[in-house]
Amino acid sequence: MKKADGNAEIRSLWRRKRTWLIALAGLLATASLWMRSYNEAGSDDVTRTQIGDFKSTEDMGLFPVSLLAALRKFPDYSECVEPGGSGNLQPKWAAMTNKAQVNVCVYRIAAHLKSIEATRSYFEEIGMRSSRIDDSSSETRVEINCPLGARPCRLPAVTMYLLWIIPVEPRYGISISYRNSELVDVTLHFELV
Repeated sequence: MKKADGNAEIRSLWRRKRTWLIALAGLLATASLWMRSYNEAGSDDVTRTQIGDFKSTEDMGLFPVSLLAALRKFPDYSECVEPGGSGNLQPKWAAMTNKAQVNVCVYRIAAHLKSIEATRSYFEEIGMRSSRIDDSSSETRVEINCPLGARPCRLPAVTMYLLWIIPVEPRYGISISYRNSELVDVTLHFELV
């Protein structure tokens, strides 16, 4: 009789664990769908992610937690800039701690400046190196990075991991993409030096 009671208890324990696992999987699926519901991008557009006025050609993935947190931390242009030493507004580099925050703030600054040339001249005025690259008649990129030999770089440190265990802070550049003179994306490209 005791053996039967013991088996019943074990089965009951496994049923409870299975129920909790099914509930957890359902909760994760619901959270993923809820987070993806923020994406307002159209199906025929070059933009794959659009949340409010922020656009990107990259897919936001299943759990865009860092992007949603960055959009909440920097809701508009005024949250991304601060008065600089020369009197003009500088990006709040010290407030940006990850890739998503850099993407969101640079996007907000470029959107505020409205034109390709205004964006280039703004970043050159604050001491960055910028160049315009015309990929085609409708697509243009503005590449922004630190001048060669400039240490420390004004861009915020973004920690990456080699082999998932070795932390490094690589230099990186920022690519601001336009299509038909409309801002469509900001991406970071990393280079190990």
